[in-house]
Amino acid sequence: MLHNIKLHFKRYFLTGLFVLLPVVVSLKVFLWLVTYIDNLIKPTFQRIFGEYTFGIGIGIILVLVFVVGMFAQNYIGKRLVRLVEIVFDRLPFIRTIYSVVRQLIEPFYSEKGNSFRQVVLVEYPMEKRYALGFIANEDAGTVDGEPLVTVFLPSNHLHLGYLVVLPRKDAIQVDIGVEDALKTIVSCGIVIPAKFEMAGGRLVNLRREPLSGADLPE
Repeated sequence: MLHNIKLHFKRYFLTGLFVLLPVVVSLKVFLWLVTYIDNLIKPTFQRIFGEYTFGIGIGIILVLVFVVGMFAQNYIGKRLVRLVEIVFDRLPFIRTIYSVVRQLIEPFYSEKGNSFRQVVLVEYPMEKRYALGFIANEDAGTVDGEPLVTVFLPSNHLHLGYLVVLPRKDAIQVDIGVEDALKTIVSCGIVIPAKFEMAGGRLVNLRREPLSGADLPE
């Protein structure tokens, strides 16, 4: 009896911890960001308008980011962005930081095709062992007439991993989006929003499928 009580207590406690911890951490990070931005903007805002309300800073930043993004899409904006890149590339130390940050972000925002927007599975590092990855380049050449693609297979650190070159037909299309794939990779496979489908002893798909009652944790 006492043993069952301990098991139930442990299970309920861990369940509550897993539910609350992401919520608390997310709110903490969000409040830190809002406070940090407010502290930057508050003195200037008070000098101009005389008063300040907590949270205005985050609204200003969101509007600013949206306006910059909209401006950067037109001809003049693109020319200006290119000019900024040239200037930053010539500044010692700053160009290193700028280059690293841009390289970290750019693969997930590319106007050239579907770079890092298409999720696939490939047999790696051996047959019947599958790795989740992203199409990096749809046109990587040919071998014996077969079109090749490059696929990035990230670790749970995302920007660490392996780049493999393989025939396009060997990159198995999957029915999940980039965000779901990232959740799966970062969680080391603990969070997986899809089901594996096998045929003839081989993986043929990874399809989105809601959890059934039998799949829910006890």
